[in-house]
Amino acid sequence: MIKHCYSLICGHAVIDERTRFLSVFDVIEQINVKGEPDQTIRIPMRFDLVSVWMKIETKDLDKGVSRISLSKPGDIISNISEVEINLTEATFFRSIIQFSGIELTGPGLYKFVIEFKQTNDDLAEVSEIPFVVTYKTSENQS
Repeated sequence: MIKHCYSLICGHAVIDERTRFLSVFDVIEQINVKGEPDQTIRIPMRFDLVSVWMKIETKDLDKGVSRISLSKPGDIISNISEVEINLTEATFFRSIIQFSGIELTGPGLYKFVIEFKQTNDDLAEVSEIPFVVTYKTSENQS
């Protein structure tokens, strides 16, 4: 069986080639943008979504698929990516999905939704990564 350990969004993540250690820099919990609250803005912000998975039973299935979606305020959900998870020869699996921008549809709570399935199972949600977006107009800048 494969277990989702954790996921997070950060400014940058690196896996050291020699030690295989994962380093995570600048965890993102909030994004502040300049604009009107009813404005859709695409910001050219670079960030990474990191997920770590673990095989907990060596006799069980060791392959699966993870789907990442973005939930925006107003229940707008868009699929972003699918990642093949293969733990046939390892105990841990790490994925780093790199983004070069994000489209924001207004202020509020956004969530990256992580789902997972093995073989013939249905996708099941295993995690949410929430972050808050605030809009600041030129009038309320301080």
